[in-house]
Amino acid sequence: MVMGDAAMFISLARPVIGVRRASIDSPYFRRKFKAFFAISLRGCLRIWLDVRFAGPERPSHQHLLWALHMLKQYPTEEIGCRVFGVTEKTYRHWTWLIIKRIARLDYIQWERRFENWEETVPSCSVDGVDFWVPESHPFSRGDYSHKLNHAGLRYHVALALGTSFIVHVAGGVRAGSWPDLRLARECLVPLLRPGEMVAADRGYRDGALYFLTPVNRPISLWQRRLNRSIRLIQARHEHVNKRLDDFSVLGEMFRHSRRQHRLAFAACAMLTQVNLIEEPLVDVRILLRRRQ
Repeated sequence: MVMGDAAMFISLARPVIGVRRASIDSPYFRRKFKAFFAISLRGCLRIWLDVRFAGPERPSHQHLLWALHMLKQYPTEEIGCRVFGVTEKTYRHWTWLIIKRIARLDYIQWERRFENWEETVPSCSVDGVDFWVPESHPFSRGDYSHKLNHAGLRYHVALALGTSFIVHVAGGVRAGSWPDLRLARECLVPLLRPGEMVAADRGYRDGALYFLTPVNRPISLWQRRLNRSIRLIQARHEHVNKRLDDFSVLGEMFRHSRRQHRLAFAACAMLTQVNLIEEPLVDVRILLRRRQ
């Protein structure tokens, strides 16, 4: 079954990415497949097995490729339906149906923050990310993102330290009305155990109640080491933010509704989780040991 599915995806993807049949097993084909569809063929098979029976409608292999291509490349509907040779109505229906199913997968699990990691201070890292959306009319300051200097939707992503797993995502809120700390207090803090803290940047300062943030004007050696460790953890976290931003549906101005943006973000987070399993981040303990 899986081999047959793989052959079908290869057959459907080959004309889109422009790779000859003889090149299917080459690193070039694997690189091109991921460049067009965001994940590897192996990741595509995993997603397919989890979404094809996730609702009453039965998608085909090509529908998954449409959705992956849309998230990665974010073409207009006119271009997308032209690439795959279908009508706009058909393209729109199946693309968003698959995106919705990917967004609802259970790949991101909060409990996994303690895999390979026993510390509760910090137990994981968190960072906020903003993405472009059109200005609302009439203009609202609540939409304004100081990170983008434009209207944006804000999310946060929590990342395990003992593994490369994303363990929590939340948001889709107006960037100007929801500072990072407010969003975290609403969505992340209620999940923490007593005494548990999360590593974060200065935007999460709360008097060291729930967030381990850099010390202003460090004096002692311990404070300087703490700041250095938090910077390394956050630099590692930025690699995940960058992987999310590599999806054109998130990295470019969003052309659909804000409700659909939340679906697209959740789907991209699930796909990023699949990629992190295949291409994990550097072990945070190795980073910290190198800087001692």
